[in-house]
Amino acid sequence: MEYQETSREAWLSFFPVSAELDRAIVGCIADAMPRGLADFELESLTGRKHESVSGNRRHLVQRGVVIDSGETTLNASGRRAILWILNIRFLENGGVLAEPDPEPKPAAEQATLFPDFLADRL
Repeated sequence: MEYQETSREAWLSFFPVSAELDRAIVGCIADAMPRGLADFELESLTGRKHESVSGNRRHLVQRGVVIDSGETTLNASGRRAILWILNIRFLENGGVLAEPDPEPKPAAEQATLFPDFLADRL
């Protein structure tokens, strides 16, 4: 399939925006450790729309950077929302996780590691 040059340019121009939002999401979650943040909280902190935040956060989950904490909070409508945390292995590797983490540590185990780890590194 052939792509129009304008489509290719639009696609390429999105990379810096997406990378910037990824960094913002990771930074906000790091600041909120060990509790983590729900998508609606990330939306508020970044000033970005739900579709952008949830899409970028989903890619961070797929890459193993962000994981489900196993905990929830209530959103404005009273529904449970997942609290997302950073994967300890991502942090242990200096913020680099090239491949998805095949065996992330359980959230409860990670939560006990974060306070000391974050005090030293973030």
